[in-house]
Amino acid sequence: MNIVDYAKIFNFHGRGVYALGRVVDTFLEVQLFDLLRNVNTASIKTNGYSDNRYMIYQPVYTSVCKEMIRKSFEWYRSGIKYSNDNLMPIYIDLGSGSGKTVLIAMETGFFEMYAGVELDAELHERSRKNSSLRIKSKNLNVLNILGNVENKSWVQTILEKVPENRHSNIVPFIFNKNSYNNEVVRSTLDLAKDHFKNIMYLYQNPIHHKEVLASNFHEVQRDSQKNSAHKNKKYIIYHYSGR
Repeated sequence: MNIVDYAKIFNFHGRGVYALGRVVDTFLEVQLFDLLRNVNTASIKTNGYSDNRYMIYQPVYTSVCKEMIRKSFEWYRSGIKYSNDNLMPIYIDLGSGSGKTVLIAMETGFFEMYAGVELDAELHERSRKNSSLRIKSKNLNVLNILGNVENKSWVQTILEKVPENRHSNIVPFIFNKNSYNNEVVRSTLDLAKDHFKNIMYLYQNPIHHKEVLASNFHEVQRDSQKNSAHKNKKYIIYHYSGR
C-alpha cells in the first residue's frame, strides 16, 4: 500500500476523526503484518471471481485473528481436550485468500497441521508463496489447497495426510472471515459435520450467525466490542459436538 491508497481510505470514510482511525488501523492491522514478515497478504482482490456468492478478498485484522485463535484454543483445552493427549487440533481457513490467518496460526504453534482452502487461483498462488517463505526454518505441516470449500476434496486432502487411526481424533479449527453467503456457510458446516465429531468454528464478521446456530453449533466465545464497532473487529467462536 502507498500514500494514494491511504488517501482513498481517508476520503472514503468521511475525512474526519473516524476516517483517520481507519487509516491508522489499516497500517497497524494490515500493512505492518506484511512489512514485518516480508509477505504479501494486504493486497485486496476485487474482481475476477468465478462465484458471486463469495466475498472479495480483504485481509483480516492481525490482532483480531490472534485473539480469536488464542481464545478458541484456550476453550478447546478446557472444554474438549482436558487430559486427552490423543486429540489432533488442525487449523483450517475456508476461503483463505492470501493465507494471512494460516500464517498467524503457524506462529502460535498450537496445531499439528495448518491448511488454507481457496477457490481463486491467483490468491491461492499468493498464499502458497507466503507460506513457503515462513516455513523454511520450521518443521510445520502446511497445506495450501486450491478448491471449492463446498466440495469434499479439501476434507479428503487433509485426511490423506493423517494416519487413518487418528481420523477420529481430529479437531478442526475452521476459520471464516465472512467469505461467502449463508448458503455456502451452511454447506461447509454440513460437510465438516459429516467428517468430524468435534469442531471449533471461528467466524469473523459473523453476518450469518443464525445459520451457524441452525447447524447445531453453539456459541462459546465472542468479542468484547460494542455493537457499533467496525465489522473487522467483530467475531463469534462456536463449538459443535457430534457425540
